[in-house]
Amino acid sequence: MSLRVNPGTRPGTEGLPVADQAAPRLQRAPGWAAGYSLRLAITDTLAVAVAVFGAQFTRFGLSSTDVDQIDASVGLELSYVSLSVVLVVAWVAFLAMFRTRDRRILGRGSAEFLRIWSATFWLFGFVAIAAFLTTFAFARGFILLAFPLGLILLLASRALWRRWLAR
Repeated sequence: MSLRVNPGTRPGTEGLPVADQAAPRLQRAPGWAAGYSLRLAITDTLAVAVAVFGAQFTRFGLSSTDVDQIDASVGLELSYVSLSVVLVVAWVAFLAMFRTRDRRILGRGSAEFLRIWSATFWLFGFVAIAAFLTTFAFARGFILLAFPLGLILLLASRALWRRWLAR
C-alpha cells in the first residue's frame, strides 16, 4: 500500500502524504466537542431547573413552604426552594457522573439518551431511598412531577441539539 503525495493544499503540509494532512483536522475535533458539550451542559441545567422549579410552582405556588418533619428532634428546617436547588445540583451532577456529554457518544446512536435515562432513574431511586431513610417527608407529588418533566425536557433538548448538529 502506498500513500499519495499531495502537492500541498494547506500551508506547512507540502509534500506530506495525504493521511498525514488529515491529522490536524482530527486534533481539532475535541475542541469542537468541548464547545458542543458546554452547550449541552447549559441546556441540561436549564431543562432540569425548569422541571424542578416548575414542579415546585405547580405543587405549591409562590408560597414558601417548608418540608414536613416527622421527627422534630432533628431541628433542621428545609424549604422547598432549598430542596429544589439541591435537587437541580444533584441532577446535573448525576448527568455528569453518567457521562451524558462524553464526546464518544455525542450525536450518535441511543447511548446518549440511555445515559440520560439511567442518570435520571438512579437519581430518582437515590432520592426515594434517602426520603425513606431520613426524617424528612416531602411531597411525593413534587418529586413525581419533577422527574418525568425533567426527563422529557432533557431528552427533547438533546433531540433538538441532534437536529441542529445534523444540519
